[in-house]
Amino acid sequence: MKFGHFMWAINLDSTRDAEAIDETLDQAVLAEKLGYDSLWFAEHHFTGEVAYADPLVFGAAVAMRTENIPLGFAVIEAGLHHPIRLAVQLALLDNLSKGRLMVGLARGSTYSAFEFRGFGTSAVEAMERTEEFEDLLVKAWTAENGLEYKGNYWDVAFPEIRPRPFQKPHPPIWRACVTP
Repeated sequence: MKFGHFMWAINLDSTRDAEAIDETLDQAVLAEKLGYDSLWFAEHHFTGEVAYADPLVFGAAVAMRTENIPLGFAVIEAGLHHPIRLAVQLALLDNLSKGRLMVGLARGSTYSAFEFRGFGTSAVEAMERTEEFEDLLVKAWTAENGLEYKGNYWDVAFPEIRPRPFQKPHPPIWRACVTP
């Protein structure tokens, strides 16, 4: 059996954000010292439900303070991101962590519609975009001679993303879902 630590840093007092983030960083370092098998980061915005809010930036901070523990996302809310920007950010984090990255994706929260509105989208649009999002993310990581992609939501062309993912062909992807 393996045990991971879910970094669910609830902080409902906005005057304590910095302290809550520091405490959560300390938890990550302690989890590695105690021999946990993985660390998992969440993404939620605007309420303090997750004090660090941005799991990518927080994951980079944890990657710099730990050495061996795998780092995963449970989950990145795909509906709030552009797939190419996320591909680049995740490839960088995969390099910073020397291949310890696991990517958990979902369309986004099923109960916090204000998160979608706060980023100028909707839960319905996020659901519709998710499949194309994941397809484009993987193609961005694996394209060797540039990528031209024309889908229903994204129309992009570029030589290649840099940096390339540390793991080949790319970090493992996990999908969280509540609908078929």
